[in-house]
Amino acid sequence: MASFIATSFHYYVNSIRFHLVSLLLVWSIIGQTQIRQLQIDSLKSQLTTEFSKRKIIEIKLALATLLMDSDSISTVRYANDAKDLAHEIGYIGGTVLPLYPIGVVTLHKGNYVSAYQIFTQMLDLAKSKNLPEAETKALYGLGWLSAYSGEYDQALEYLNNSLHISTSIGDQVTSASSYKFIGIISDRQGDYSEGLNYYYKALAIYEELHDQAGIASCYFNIGLFQKNQGEYERALEYYQKAFEINKDLGIKREMAININAIGYTHLLQGNPEKAIECYLISLKLKKELGDNRGLTFSYRSIGIAQIEMGMYEEALENFNNALAILADMGAASEKIPIIIQIGKTYRKQNKLLKAKLYLQQGIDLAQQIGRLNLIQKGAEQLALTKESLGDYQGAYHAHVLFKQITDSLYNEESLKKIMLLEAEYDFQKERDSLNFIQQQEVLLLNEKAKRTANQKQFIYISIGIMMLLFGLFCFNQIKQNQKENLRLLRNRISRDLHDEIGSTLSSIALVSTVADKFITKDPRQASQHLKTINDNSVKTIESMNDIVWTINSENDSMLHLINRMRSFASDLESTREWDVTIDYDSTILDIQLNIIQRRNIYLIFKEAVNNSVKYSEGTTIHTKIHATNNTLNVTIKDNGKGFNVDNPKIMMGGNGLKNMELRANELGGYLEIDSSPNTGVKIVLTFDLKKDLPFRWKQLSQIFSPDKKRN
Repeated sequence: MASFIATSFHYYVNSIRFHLVSLLLVWSIIGQTQIRQLQIDSLKSQLTTEFSKRKIIEIKLALATLLMDSDSISTVRYANDAKDLAHEIGYIGGTVLPLYPIGVVTLHKGNYVSAYQIFTQMLDLAKSKNLPEAETKALYGLGWLSAYSGEYDQALEYLNNSLHISTSIGDQVTSASSYKFIGIISDRQGDYSEGLNYYYKALAIYEELHDQAGIASCYFNIGLFQKNQGEYERALEYYQKAFEINKDLGIKREMAININAIGYTHLLQGNPEKAIECYLISLKLKKELGDNRGLTFSYRSIGIAQIEMGMYEEALENFNNALAILADMGAASEKIPIIIQIGKTYRKQNKLLKAKLYLQQGIDLAQQIGRLNLIQKGAEQLALTKESLGDYQGAYHAHVLFKQITDSLYNEESLKKIMLLEAEYDFQKERDSLNFIQQQEVLLLNEKAKRTANQKQFIYISIGIMMLLFGLFCFNQIKQNQKENLRLLRNRISRDLHDEIGSTLSSIALVSTVADKFITKDPRQASQHLKTINDNSVKTIESMNDIVWTINSENDSMLHLINRMRSFASDLESTREWDVTIDYDSTILDIQLNIIQRRNIYLIFKEAVNNSVKYSEGTTIHTKIHATNNTLNVTIKDNGKGFNVDNPKIMMGGNGLKNMELRANELGGYLEIDSSPNTGVKIVLTFDLKKDLPFRWKQLSQIFSPDKKRN
């Protein structure tokens, strides 16, 4: 906001004409950086509106498509919901199109076999149902997958077919994506000028569509091309452009790829320490996303930087980490650069026989799929290795191979084509820019004729006041939310003290009076009442301990919660009648929980365990806690007699299950109860750890919406 006001003031003082241009540009930038999240929030809000089932399918499919690069769990959920609803109403297109985002997130996770099955199923259904939109996307997905697997001829066949269909039906997004991937394959096969040609074709379409994510992907690929040409500074410029766009759009997966490429360019410039800093940031993002294929690139990149720093054993460890992931994925072609780097590492360690073995294996695999740049790198290292072994004839042949590949990659004709393509693109950009400026000048002249200077000044001042008021409103809303959260917390503690402590103390007082009457008349009866007082006192102490533990901020980590749960379970295990186990991923121990989250998770666990002990007639209770992205799952299962969850008398007979569901709702999540006679009871709590943030744009939109109920 501050930069906007300063810019507006500057242009207003100097020229009304330039002031209008500034205003247009600022709103354009705001639209570009916020449009993706606004689209997502808008689509989610529409799901609460009464639309036709066909419209709901389209909304969920659009959400799945928007989220497939940032939230795989939500992508699959929305896509499956759309598919199921389409089956219900007989909407054929709605049963096929959701397979594409599901296939994409499966591919990102490195499950190549499953991704191939999904895209193949989609292609067969699209052909049988005559759905060209679905067919072109399925072909693109198969081309994408084949390229990753190193089957470039097959990939080009799929992509060219996808390009033909998408062009014929006017699907510009898929056309641009196909051009881009054909460029990537050309690049990998060493035809750099052809690759650059396809990148520019894709970029032209994305710019026409104002598709910022697509523009960023083309910038990134052009950066790769510049890197391959040794133009490192220009490569960094393109990588940085791509990163800034993806950062504004919130596409973490692409951000991680951009950062990795920036790191590699720093490495090529002789700065391995800075490269590793970038690689570690990229690695963290990919772990958060569950991007297995991306992890292999990060491990490989870190290993390459460690070679330059002389950290050979650490480099080999990272290379082997990457190979282990690729072995599960079945991605043979991705192993080639890693195998060559392992050979280079052994050469640096003077383990020449091992180096020779790995380098020859890498060259052979690269020759099988036509990766000229990898053949070149492998041949260079093999020549040095054989020379160190005294095999001068072998070193000569390896050097000849290296020279042949280098000449084919960087011949004079290829360089001329590259320069021509860049010049044509720059000329087109200048021409488009000139046309845009001329159009803006005409618009500005017309605007000047319609309005007086006083009217313009009034508009600008009004905009400034509205933005100031809007900022004050946002600040006030945040403060109000904070006060409301504090009030709710105080009320909750007060209610707990009244319900759990007050009622029990009242019971103790009442039973004490009765016991006093029986001390002389009936000592046995008095003894029973005293036992009740003792039990209630213990219960009161436990409840008070729970409340004090909940309030204590030192217990905010997941580790403290698990220790509390174990403490409760150990008391039960001491009876030797129950075996209570708690499993969890070590990655969740540092998760910080607020008071509401800690309290409700612990009380749901406690209620579930108590119910199992009272009613299940079982012997084991198993609890598992794990987190995926920002979603926490807590599963509690016993081996008891179970019950019929469809029986309303059982579900409504007591407050235990109802209380657990209310606590799940308080967390903003949901509770699933799965049971049937003789199968035990499984209770699953799922909620978003970040859902209780104090202020969001979505909350703001709900305040302004007349159709929404205000809390």
